[in-house]
Amino acid sequence: MPEQRDGFIDLTADEFDPADPSFLILDVRTPAERAGPLGFIAGSHDCIHTTILDKSCFRNDKWMSSLKKDSKIIVHCRSGVRAQEAIHKLKELGYNNLYHLKGGMLAWQEKKKPIVYLKQNTAASQVGATTSKRVIFFLLTVAFSVYWK
Repeated sequence: MPEQRDGFIDLTADEFDPADPSFLILDVRTPAERAGPLGFIAGSHDCIHTTILDKSCFRNDKWMSSLKKDSKIIVHCRSGVRAQEAIHKLKELGYNNLYHLKGGMLAWQEKKKPIVYLKQNTAASQVGATTSKRVIFFLLTVAFSVYWK
């Protein structure tokens, strides 16, 4: 049974259905966390919790700035702590239909709920590939310059 807290409702992984179109799913973890082993919930929108706390996400993110104050928003992070901080800030800003995924992605994964994983060929590996190409280019340049002397 959902638990009413200080201005929001706690939902467990079993109580929350991500396919429910009335919910907007807000993941307040970092992009690296979303790309990591815990993955993310399909349809979730990412907005790092610190950008909610300092309100910069409302200036820099069209999705966040378009949210209505009565939108049904469920917020989650890895374990629940950052999500609760973000919820309190959202409440302070006038959002009034807030939910919290109790236990965050750790609880979601433990209950074997559906998770989306990013392919390993992410920006980090792209940077590595670019760096490798630069090193090879540099070595070839040095080799040719020595050879042609």
